[in-house]
Amino acid sequence: MLGNSVMVRARCRSHLEKLVKRFEILKSPAIEETPQSDYRFRIRIDRKRYKQLVSALAEQQNWTNFKEAVELTAGQTVEDELYIEALHKIWQVMFDVQCDSLCGTQSKGLPAATIARIREWL
Repeated sequence: MLGNSVMVRARCRSHLEKLVKRFEILKSPAIEETPQSDYRFRIRIDRKRYKQLVSALAEQQNWTNFKEAVELTAGQTVEDELYIEALHKIWQVMFDVQCDSLCGTQSKGLPAATIARIREWL
């Protein structure tokens, strides 16, 4: 948060474009691009609009499984396919972390050195 505003970040420009198009309360803020940042695209909105946005998103949520919802609602672009593929890789890594470090069971995904580092963090 930046004073009286909130930064909404995304890795794909189209995600912010769709968000702005979907919610009039955002009033078309400029999409900032910072190529070297972990989240390349950003919009800044005032706190009041942010609260309205979060409330509207909560009201419209009708899915119970995020992975399924992403696959059902994504378009058919190459960007969408790559995004979904990346999400699945992230989910697999996090599942491996969960199994290896929290459950004490061995999964097939993480190298022993990574498992040791995760255990040090916990």
